Amino acid sequence: MNRIRLALVQVNTVVGDLSGNVERIRNRLDEIAGCDLALFPEMTVTGYPLEDLVHKPGFVADSQAALAEVAEMSGSCALVVGFADPGPGGVVHNAVAVCHGGRIVGTYHKECLPTYDVFDEGRDYEPGSGPLQLFRVGGVRVAVTICEDLWVAGGPVGRFLDGGAEMIVTVNGSPYHQGKQAARESVVTATAAASGRPVAYLNLVGGQDQLVFDGGSVVADSMGSIVGRGPRFREAVVILDVDVPTLESGDGDLPVVEVSDAVQRGGYLVAPAVEPLGEVAELYGALVTATRDYVRKSGFSDVCIGLSGGVDSALVATIAADALGPQHVHVVLMPSRYSSDHSIADAMDLVSAQGLDAVTLPIEDVHQAFAATLTTTPEGGPVGLTDENLQSRIRGVLLMARAN
Repeated sequence: MNRIRLALVQVNTVVGDLSGNVERIRNRLDEIAGCDLALFPEMTVTGYPLEDLVHKPGFVADSQAALAEVAEMSGSCALVVGFADPGPGGVVHNAVAVCHGGRIVGTYHKECLPTYDVFDEGRDYEPGSGPLQLFRVGGVRVAVTICEDLWVAGGPVGRFLDGGAEMIVTVNGSPYHQGKQAARESVVTATAAASGRPVAYLNLVGGQDQLVFDGGSVVADSMGSIVGRGPRFREAVVILDVDVPTLESGDGDLPVVEVSDAVQRGGYLVAPAVEPLGEVAELYGALVTATRDYVRKSGFSDVCIGLSGGVDSALVATIAADALGPQHVHVVLMPSRYSSDHSIADAMDLVSAQGLDAVTLPIEDVHQAFAATLTTTPEGGPVGLTDENLQSRIRGVLLMARAN
């Protein structure tokens, strides 16, 4: 039985921010010092999903320089880092590099490219097809895979196991939806239990455009029991020791890249407990994460929200306050002749409770001016649904002007 000290590094990368993503890796190096192996998310260097940036040769070339910088900063802890790897004929692979001792000791290309739901990786990447290899890290023969590779029957995991892998690690950019965490944990634990090898699953965290990545990294031991989890919806470094059953040296025929020997350590490091989120807390965490990162990664700092006193706008304002801080949320009350004193009072109660910046811009005069103008038309003034829509559009114009 060998024992490997593993670091799960959930970082919030930014698509296209090569220098920033390199710094995000650098900023975690002190925390993972003393570990044998540290896992970073899928496409760590470039951000994920890369989409059309992968078709820009200049960007891909720049990402190679960024990866070289990451490799140079690697030390005794092997880093598994995602990147875009160009190949012959202009193709690009979704790849990981194993970095150790200041250099890249090996790479792996993702074989199973998802082309369903929010994914269209078959358009952007060439699937891996080269020979497989293992990495002996901390005395353990480790197979490195990427996301979908773990999910597809007949994918590379079976070949890794047949070839002598003692541990499977997979780095992921797996988006959130309700029920996804249970599905992930089911795949991880089933693979570990069926193979008798531990499986470590590292997931990206943060929002990127329309997607939310919820972290929730997980490690299962060789019996299929979960021995470590990462938190949901936040960055974290989780370090734990994992016992790895030793196979006979003759088991399997895959080549092995020698990275580091086993290290004898006193004691056994257990991952801190992570309380599972309830359904409402999980959904709320996804909404806050999506709002925070969409605003910040788009280059904005503040938001402007119309506050009516109803439940819907109250929830939006609360999400924004939790995502950005109340000092960055500016609400506008825009009462009309139909607004009740009660709804205005409810809105002001929320402003006070959350500590929001608020202004009141009554729309009655503007509404009357629009109505008077429309009265001169053959159809006459606005009534019914037309009048209701007119009020909402007035509010939209005021919000846009206030936001600008």
